Amino acid sequence: MPQLPDRFAGSISEGTLNPKHLIPRFVAILEQADPGHALVTEWRQVEGACRVLADYLRYDGAIDVADTLNLFESESVQWTLEGLFDALNEVAPAGTTFGASEGDGASFGFWRDLTCPECGVEGGNPSCWRCTPTPGDDPLAYCATCSHPWSDHDPYSVGCSEDEGQCAQCKADMS
Repeated sequence: MPQLPDRFAGSISEGTLNPKHLIPRFVAILEQADPGHALVTEWRQVEGACRVLADYLRYDGAIDVADTLNLFESESVQWTLEGLFDALNEVAPAGTTFGASEGDGASFGFWRDLTCPECGVEGGNPSCWRCTPTPGDDPLAYCATCSHPWSDHDPYSVGCSEDEGQCAQCKADMS
């Protein structure tokens, strides 16, 4: 399945829990990754039917027809939202998951996954080499000469200067 690029990481919808606002936005984002997805196709058909009815009944727009038909209060809309959550998780930018923000339940987007890919623990695990590495666990993470962490790299202060290819502490070659 295609994946959205990193530029989609972060919030995609703010300040609403109304399906009338969420579904069109979620479908538009899903369509960026997978224009042929069944939910995109289905929603575009519903949208098209509402536009035809709006023209015929002389409504201002498709949303007005959907409101008149109580489309956004139907059980099928809840199924559509659940399906969109699953589909957006499948196409989420690398290292993110789709859902509501922890601090704001009305902010939906692609949030960085804080779960360690090695041990599966969220926020860190002291017994996991990836969460809390120690010299020797990952040979590429530390200077072989002085055990200084390469990941502490800060080119403007003490740290590994990957740009220069040397450990800032002992000046050993990184290669």
